[in-house]
Amino acid sequence: MADEMSLVRKGGRAPVRLSVTARWDFEVRDEADFLAYVRKRLAAERGYDPEAVDQHTRNVEQALLALFELDSWPADYAKAGLVGAGSGGNVERVDRTLFEMTDDERADSGF
Repeated sequence: MADEMSLVRKGGRAPVRLSVTARWDFEVRDEADFLAYVRKRLAAERGYDPEAVDQHTRNVEQALLALFELDSWPADYAKAGLVGAGSGGNVERVDRTLFEMTDDERADSGF
């Protein structure tokens, strides 16, 4: 971890710091199926006990965030010199998806 969090890059210079702000919209067509899918993966891939699974899947918003955490940052990027330096996320319900917005509405939303 110390190497990943180093403040010096090759050549002794400070690293280039990047931040991505993005938006992905989804429609949950079947809440029960979606929650079951995420619950199963948390138990199988993280070894979470039923209580921990419940804490991460109280609703579809939390379940989506848990799913993103399961499928996140590919380790092979570090081989190319790109190292994760922190992450955070919020999931919220929206009135309309990006696909449902006009170009002007998307521009006004920042996306």
